[in-house]
Amino acid sequence: MDDRVYKIRISSLQGQVLFEKFDKISKYGVLSYEPSGNGFTRVYLGQYIGRRTAQRVLNIVKNRGFRSAYLVLDNNLYDSNSPSNQLYYTYQFTSLKKLDHSKFIASMDSFNQAILHIRYDNGFYKYSLGLYDPLITPNSEQNYRSLALSMGFDGGFPKQIKR
Repeated sequence: MDDRVYKIRISSLQGQVLFEKFDKISKYGVLSYEPSGNGFTRVYLGQYIGRRTAQRVLNIVKNRGFRSAYLVLDNNLYDSNSPSNQLYYTYQFTSLKKLDHSKFIASMDSFNQAILHIRYDNGFYKYSLGLYDPLITPNSEQNYRSLALSMGFDGGFPKQIKR
């Protein structure tokens, strides 16, 4: 199973970015914007655990008119000194049949939106928070559980993934 984290590069735009242009895909992941230093802004959607999930969402995005979108492996989320078989955890707080997080994303600030991950498995989109190693950051699970509870989700659990 592929547990690497992907995001979808939607576009690279020069000048002022009209954020409304991306409204029709915003419910499929968290939109993020990254200045590239040469006057362009890269637009991403994500983050997805596993290539299969990312490819599934990429197909939806392309069908919504963003034909030049493509997958990007997000290696920035992992400690570069850790071994490639390092185990991490993510705190899964809900699963939905339909890919649409618009009901709870508004209650999350931008920092917490950036740690939202989505995985498609067994017919459900599974939403989780963060990537953490409990030996390094032992309070992470409790912090993510508290965040999930503040959004109205009870019954979450840590989900093990391999880098």
